[in-house]
Amino acid sequence: MPRLLVIKTSSMGDLVHCLSAVAEAKHAVPNLSVDWVAEETFVEIPELYPGVDRVFPVAFRRWKGRYRDPAVREELSAAIHRFRHVEEPYDLVIDAQGLIKSAVLSLRSGVARRRRWCFNWSSAREPLASLAAGQTVHSPPEVHAVERLRTLFSTALGYELRHRPVTGHHLAAAMLGTSFKALCSRMGQDPESASRWVLLVHNTSRPEKLWPEVHWQALGKTMAELGWVPLFPAGNEMERVRARALAETTGGVALPACSLTEMAAIIQHAQLVVGLDTGLTHWAAALGRPTIGVLTGTPSGRYGLDWAVKSHTIEGDEIFADRVLAQARRWGLL
Repeated sequence: MPRLLVIKTSSMGDLVHCLSAVAEAKHAVPNLSVDWVAEETFVEIPELYPGVDRVFPVAFRRWKGRYRDPAVREELSAAIHRFRHVEEPYDLVIDAQGLIKSAVLSLRSGVARRRRWCFNWSSAREPLASLAAGQTVHSPPEVHAVERLRTLFSTALGYELRHRPVTGHHLAAAMLGTSFKALCSRMGQDPESASRWVLLVHNTSRPEKLWPEVHWQALGKTMAELGWVPLFPAGNEMERVRARALAETTGGVALPACSLTEMAAIIQHAQLVVGLDTGLTHWAAALGRPTIGVLTGTPSGRYGLDWAVKSHTIEGDEIFADRVLAQARRWGLL
């Protein structure tokens, strides 16, 4: 059984893209065993996929700027020890991050250099990272993120690419029964209302990616008038304030603080997801949910959703709610 260690630590959308490459590799390579190194904040992403055996957390975001602190150095050493000293050694390592920090993990993995893979000097986000690998792959940064990862994995593992990436991943820990009822209770929703949920992902990490609130209001109001239940997620206090305001003006629901596992359950039950270029939107697309991406600050050629089975990307400087509604109608959802 070939054993692979994947190093892809962050961010959420990047892990989702990598998950599609891993899913394709699992289809192509019989009995492939996959372990994963991920940022502690995002470990639930690979943990929820049954094709990943173990996930090893690291905490580069929490450790940032504190590497001279003995406690941080000890914690980093302990994190590396966990995957370096597994029961059965790895046959290869794929550094899918292409950063200095991921290269350090690859170097410390205990796997021989000739069996360590990464993007090459002109393809890696930080070119020096490529020097830690004995095998490198050329996939230019302007290529879509999913295709870059598919090229890296297929070359490292020696299989031909499928026509499209694998999407519609099964989740190992999808919340059903009592746990889902408890989640609905915290949301103030009856589980039966899930058949009318539309998840509106208004939050993103970079201001230039935001869509003006007036458009979210127009979209949410129309969806509510048509009998849908607009759901507005939030990851921090500023986003929660906006979510509550949008819910109040549209008749929707501002979601409580949710774990990624709980968000996976919400995504799986949502009949439509509309979102910006952010992790939850890409995750919905990878899970095969009808997903419309509104890209206002990033190029669709690199981060669009059209690689997924039932996803559509709308981009431009000025996007109005009617374009989103028109796509939902084309899918027969309205």
